[in-house]
Amino acid sequence: MSSDSRTIAKKLELWFATNQPRPAPAPPFDASGSLPEGALDSSKADKQLTQELLGMRVFPGADWEPVCKDLVTLISRLSDSSKSMLLESLRVISAPVPVSPELFRKWLSAVGSLLPGVYSAAIMEFLQLAWMWEQVGRGTGVG
Repeated sequence: MSSDSRTIAKKLELWFATNQPRPAPAPPFDASGSLPEGALDSSKADKQLTQELLGMRVFPGADWEPVCKDLVTLISRLSDSSKSMLLESLRVISAPVPVSPELFRKWLSAVGSLLPGVYSAAIMEFLQLAWMWEQVGRGTGVG
C-alpha cells in the first residue's frame, strides 16, 4: 500500500471514529409543557352530545367526560357538515386514545385558538400522531 493510500485510510478511519453514530437515549420531552394551561369553557356543552361521545370506544370511561365536554364545545362551532364528518370519524375509531385525558384537554384548548375550519383536522391528526407514537414507542422502546 502506498503512503498516499495509507494516509487516506488513516483519515477515513479517523473520520469514521469521530462521526460514528452512537446509541443515545432519547432526550426527555414533555409535550404538555408546550400547550396552554387553561381549559376551554365547556360549562354550556350539550349534555346529549357529551354522552354520545362518552359512549364511543375512543373515549373509555368517566375520566374522559371533561375531554368530551371540551370536544363538544369545539364541535358546536363547526358547520353541520363538518360536525357530522368529525363525529363519523370518531365513531369508527375502535381503540381508546393512547394519551392522558389531561394532555388531550390541553390540545383541545390549543385547537380552540384556531379557526373552526381546521378543528376537525387538528383533532384527528392529534389522534393519528398519538397512535403512531405509541407504535414507535413499542417498536423502539422510546416514548
